[in-house]
Amino acid sequence: IENGKITKKNFWLVKPHIDYLYFNPVNIMLHGIDETKVKNAPEFDFVYSQIKEIINNSLLVAHNAKFDNQVLCETLDLYNIRYPKLDFLCTYKIALKTWIGLENFKLNTICNYLGFNLEHHNAQNDAVACGKVLLAALEEKNVSTVEELIAILGIEYEGIK
Repeated sequence: IENGKITKKNFWLVKPHIDYLYFNPVNIMLHGIDETKVKNAPEFDFVYSQIKEIINNSLLVAHNAKFDNQVLCETLDLYNIRYPKLDFLCTYKIALKTWIGLENFKLNTICNYLGFNLEHHNAQNDAVACGKVLLAALEEKNVSTVEELIAILGIEYEGIK
């Protein structure tokens, strides 16, 4: 996101580390990715070499960011990669304090409420949706910076741990 607009979208398929080649049928059902789709994909360490400059000293926005933060840390540890300097911001927490009274605060519920098209559990689409939720919250609260938003909402960055 640059100047209030989503300017770049990227998507990578990642072949799991040899120690984690099990594909849970529930996860396959959710996102449609099985071993055939990633057999020729690079592993995380290669993909990370392409994205580390993008995410270092950045803000990552995710729904239930604590989970994404944990998965990123565990994956970096698995590949013995030094943690980047970054912060996480959780769109679940943002939505919870911005749009009071919704039926629930799942990403698809929030996107429906805001009128955003969401192909749920598609990584790129989920990421774009989180960016749109952040931008909508800035507008809803009539603030222009993330710092102002988190101050008004009383939430904190969840930084990589």
